[in-house]
Amino acid sequence: MSATKEINLKTAIEITLPLKEAYESNPQIKELLDIAIKLEGLARHASVHAAGVVIAPQPLTEYTALYRGAKGDETVTTQFDLESIEKIGLLKFDFLGLDTLTIIDTTQKYIRQKEKDFDINNIPLDDKETYRLLSSGRTAGVFQLESSGMRELLMKMEPDRFDDLIALVALYRPGPLGSGMVEDFIKRKKGLVSVKYELPELKDILDETYGVILYQEQVMRISNRIAGFTLGQADILRRAISKKDPFLMEELKTKFINGAVERGYSEDIARRLFELIEYFGNYGFNKSHSAAYALVAYQTAYLKAHYPVEFMAASLTAEVDKTDKILRLINECREMGIEVLPPDINKSEEAFTIDGRSIRFGLKAVKGVGEAAIESIKEERSKKPFDSFEDFLKRLVERGGNGSQDSTRKLNKKVIEALIKAGAFDSLGISRKDALARLDLLQQSPKNLSPLQSVQPSMFDISVVNESSETGADRREKGKQGDVSPSLQHPSSEEALNLAYEKEALGFYITGHPVKPFRPILRTFGLRSSEELKSFMESKNTSLSQEIFVAGLVLELKKHKTKGKNELMAFITLEDEEGSFEAVVFPELYKRSIKLFEKGSIIVVKGNTESSEKGFKIIAREVEDFDTFIKNSLLRASRVILKLKSDEFRKEKFENFAEFLKTCQPSSLSLSAAKGLPFYINVIMPDFTVTIQSSYSIIPDLRFLRLIEDLFGRNSLEVIL
Repeated sequence: MSATKEINLKTAIEITLPLKEAYESNPQIKELLDIAIKLEGLARHASVHAAGVVIAPQPLTEYTALYRGAKGDETVTTQFDLESIEKIGLLKFDFLGLDTLTIIDTTQKYIRQKEKDFDINNIPLDDKETYRLLSSGRTAGVFQLESSGMRELLMKMEPDRFDDLIALVALYRPGPLGSGMVEDFIKRKKGLVSVKYELPELKDILDETYGVILYQEQVMRISNRIAGFTLGQADILRRAISKKDPFLMEELKTKFINGAVERGYSEDIARRLFELIEYFGNYGFNKSHSAAYALVAYQTAYLKAHYPVEFMAASLTAEVDKTDKILRLINECREMGIEVLPPDINKSEEAFTIDGRSIRFGLKAVKGVGEAAIESIKEERSKKPFDSFEDFLKRLVERGGNGSQDSTRKLNKKVIEALIKAGAFDSLGISRKDALARLDLLQQSPKNLSPLQSVQPSMFDISVVNESSETGADRREKGKQGDVSPSLQHPSSEEALNLAYEKEALGFYITGHPVKPFRPILRTFGLRSSEELKSFMESKNTSLSQEIFVAGLVLELKKHKTKGKNELMAFITLEDEEGSFEAVVFPELYKRSIKLFEKGSIIVVKGNTESSEKGFKIIAREVEDFDTFIKNSLLRASRVILKLKSDEFRKEKFENFAEFLKTCQPSSLSLSAAKGLPFYINVIMPDFTVTIQSSYSIIPDLRFLRLIEDLFGRNSLEVIL
């Protein structure tokens, strides 16, 4: 039996043999279904359309019964649904509270600090830079145009006028996308398919959409001009099409054909035109709605193109409580060449602010730092900037230097710890680790901590110093012993510690991410980032499972017992520099890999995607720790290929490259166990490819991969397994 919303329980019993047999033979099932039939279709509870506002010429009590929400809810609503409200002649409007309008307003405030007269309502709608940005698909943060599918459509369409944007919003829906209508529209726009009109009179109605009937308003204008429909009749036709009312459509078809014939058109033309309206009308969209959305989309794109720092600062401020969105926006800033700076005790305001050509984190983004604490900091530093961490402690913790405290000015230890971990005191020349230690000493004995007193290193600190001062020769010697992977260059202990602090204080990393340094080698071996994975899933048929490779930092592990066998399995939350995702590990794999799932470790997962309304997850088939994966991948590799387009093959880029290649050979790295790989350069010409084999065998470590990306861009290197 095919699924359809039109089938009710009574019909289902009649047409489904197993259900009918159960209903007739089992008294309990019969009783259950009889009760269900009586309940089917009844309202389960009173609900409210969040954005819907009903408008009447007189008090609503003259037209409809009203209903007040649950206890404590002062919202007054009608007791009629939408269709009933329309039938009694009332009007319902949707007033959407768009966060984007706040972003636009905040961006304007930033801009007006330099350009006092700037007004978003006065920007030109034919700005070339804006359309260039849209056509490139660089639309993260741009209203309605952020999804991977929309970015792909923008790059295909290459909009160059505002009408194209209005059409774009109307086209990006399941109906037009699935019908081939979008491809037809793009071909017509680009002149690949000639634009034809059934009648010359239709040209000025359909010219803006290249002859495609896209908007409901176009249907109304055609029926008015060709068939003589009044605007009221034309609106009835519009509604009949959108509600797919077959009986009303048949009635209106007759009226349309008769009206067109009376106005001198042939019956064949009239019939064909109505069928065209009916076909395209199924995908028709309200142009006024599409135009409003397109305008907001254009305004945000214009701001991003011309005022990128101001726009991204406003976008970050609007999403301050949404970790995943903040991560995406921070990565977008980096792609745009905008540095996102940690909070600074002397510079940060509450929200994100502009610091030259960079964006400075706001103090409000730090977990546990409230408005009262921020106001105290701002008030004190307005007298004089803090010149040291001790100065800060004296002025906001120790009052007068004698241990007496003013409770209205005091910041508690948790607030100061959070600020330290977020990096707010980095600019004062003290490490986060030392600042935390000084804070602990102050807590133990406030009178004994002088501004010049240094914190004595512990045994742990000494080991960190020794590790970070290890020479290259020491590391190479360890490499001989097989203790370190030649492919990895881990961040220093202090850097790793600071990253952990940032994660704790902000919920994400600012200055880096434990996975980020390895992204070049991950990309080389075909591992996707979380954002690439999300885009990949959005661009595919989500009902199909896709095989993927990903790497991530273990954030959380939730154990779960299976039904039946009562075996342990796990749901693991992983994170990379662009976001988080979930991997499901079933019992057999969980038993084999349990030691890999320690919080904070980096693992590589191979598996298949599984999609649902809540998003996607990965069903893990294999799990490896990161170092093992890289070592094994290098052992399986056969060669390394640098791929360049002919216009990128420039002499100046290769001047020092040969010397650098010498340092990437096994002999220079003193790694006897490492396998050097043949190195090729593919120069891609318009009609053919030239392959050049170098005389070097190289080890593609992170240093090598980073240089390749700096010189030749992402995805220019491929390691062949």
